[in-house]
Amino acid sequence: MIDTASWPGPDVPAAQSAVSARFKALADVARVATTTEGADLLRRVSLAAMRALDGASVSLSIWEPEQSRVRCVLNDGALGQGEVLQPENEYYRMSDYAALVTVMEQQRAFTATADGSDSYSVLVQKLGKGSCVVAPIPLDGRVWGELFVTRSVIQEPYGHDDVDFAVAVAAQVGAAIATAEHLGRATAQAHSDSLTGLANRLAVEEWFDHVMERHRNEGIAVGLVVCDINGLKSVNDQHGHDAGDRVLRSMAQILADEGARSLPDAMLARLGGDEFAVAVAGCPPDDLVAFAEGVCSRAWRELPHGVAVGLASTGDAIGSIDNDKRLFRLADAAQYRAKRTGSHRPVVAGRALPVEASVTLAVPPSTATSDRRLRRGAQHPEPLRLLDAALRALDDATGEPPRAKLGLVADLVCHHHDAVGWWLSRMANGDDAVTTVEYAIYRALPGLNQQELSTEVGERFSVADYPSTEQALRGGAFTVRADDPGSDSAELAILDDLSALAVVGAGGEDAHGDRWLVEVYTDSLSGSERDLVTLLRVLVAAALSGV
Repeated sequence: MIDTASWPGPDVPAAQSAVSARFKALADVARVATTTEGADLLRRVSLAAMRALDGASVSLSIWEPEQSRVRCVLNDGALGQGEVLQPENEYYRMSDYAALVTVMEQQRAFTATADGSDSYSVLVQKLGKGSCVVAPIPLDGRVWGELFVTRSVIQEPYGHDDVDFAVAVAAQVGAAIATAEHLGRATAQAHSDSLTGLANRLAVEEWFDHVMERHRNEGIAVGLVVCDINGLKSVNDQHGHDAGDRVLRSMAQILADEGARSLPDAMLARLGGDEFAVAVAGCPPDDLVAFAEGVCSRAWRELPHGVAVGLASTGDAIGSIDNDKRLFRLADAAQYRAKRTGSHRPVVAGRALPVEASVTLAVPPSTATSDRRLRRGAQHPEPLRLLDAALRALDDATGEPPRAKLGLVADLVCHHHDAVGWWLSRMANGDDAVTTVEYAIYRALPGLNQQELSTEVGERFSVADYPSTEQALRGGAFTVRADDPGSDSAELAILDDLSALAVVGAGGEDAHGDRWLVEVYTDSLSGSERDLVTLLRVLVAAALSGV
C-alpha cells in the first residue's frame, strides 16, 4: 500500500519529543554530508540517512530520464535477497514501477508496505522487508535520483508521518552529492590545463608518485614522452598569442588522437609553455616509440614548425630508474638532441639515433638552449651554467644519500654535455675492489647489449688494475681518450669495448669512509672534454661534502 500523505505538525508533548529527535537525526545527516570527502562520502551519507529514518537498509539510485529508469548504484545495511553493495546492472524502469512518476516527475515522496499489491509493495516483499519510504534526491533544481529506505518486518511500518521527513533527509543527501561534485570539479580544475584541457604538471607529479612506487615494488615499466613545440615564440611574435594558442590546442589534439588510438591509459599533459608530456605505465617500449613516431609524423604535417620529441622507458636498457626526475632528465636530454638537430623523428634514450639526429651539436654556447634544470635560455657560459644548476640541484637534495646526489650530478653533466652515459661505482670502507652500483644510458653504446647491461650492476673489479680509477677514488679526476695511446691502457680497453671516444672520471670519499667514482662516457657527438674534468671533480666533491 502506498501512502503519500503529508506529515502533520506536532501538537502534543510526545510529538514535540519526536520532532526534536528527528531534527537531531537530520543534523547528523548534514554533519556527515559536510565533513566527509572522497569516494566514501556517498556510502557514509546514505548510512546516515538510513539511521535518521530508523531504517534497516538503504539504496541510492540515479535517475536516467532518457531511458525512463533509475539505476541503483549503492545498497547498504541489512541487504535483502539478490542485493549487493555496489550493483552493476540493477535498474528499475518507470514502465514497471508506476510510482516512479511520483518521485521523478512530481518530486514527491511516498511509503509502501509489504501487504500492498503495487509494484513497490511487491519489491518490499521480495526483499523480505516490512515497509519502505521513497524520496526524490534533489540536485541543482532537478531530481538526481531516488533514496529508498526499508524497515524490517519486526519494525513499525513507515506511514504518512514519515513522508515529509524523508524529503528533508533526501535533501541533505542531495547537498552531499552537490558538495562531492563541486569538489570533483575543483579537483579537476586544479589538475588540468585551462587552455588545452590536458592534465597539468601537478597532475603529472601526483601520477608519478603512485606509478613509480609500483615500478619499484612490482617492476612495472614506466615510459615518458616529452614534446616541445618548435617555433612557438615566432608564431606569437608574428601572428599574435591567439595564433600561438591555436598551435598549443592543435598539439593537444594530436596527443589526444594518437593516445586514444594506441595509448588509451596514458597521462597526457601540458607541462607549461610549449612543453607537453605523455606518461604511461605497463606499456612495452616499442609501443611507446610507435606512439611517438605517430605524434612526430602528424605534428610535422600540421604545426607551423613541427615538434621535438624525446622519450625514455624503464623497459629499455637505460639503467636503474627509481624516481621520475631521472626519467625526465633522460627524456629531456633526448628531446634536447631532437630539438637541436631538427629531427622529424623521436630521439629515444638508450637507442640508436635517427639519421637526422646523428650529427654533432655545434651550437655556440651563447645561443645554446638548455633544459629546464639548466635555466632554459640563460645567457651564461656553458660551464658556469652547469655549475650553477648542479649546485642548486644539490641544495634541493640535501639529506639524500651520496648515491642519489652523485647520480643527480652525473645526470646533469650528461644532459649538458650530450654524453652517451655514466657509471657510478663504490669502494666500501676497508674493501680493495670497486663495485658498480648504478648507470644511465642516454643513447646506444655499440659495445653493450641488453644482456650485458643486465649484469652490469654489482660487477666488481680490482682497483689495482685501473691506476686512473685508484687516483680518482682519492679525490682526483682523469680524462682518457681512445685516440690517445699514452692514456691508461685498462681504461683504453673499456673505451674500445664500448665503442666510446672518451671517459671523464672523478671521485672522492664520503663521511663514512666509502669511496665513490663517477665516470662519464662520450662519443663523437658529445661536447669537448675540455673543462669537463674540472667541473665533474668540483661537483663530485660538492655532492660528497654536502655543499
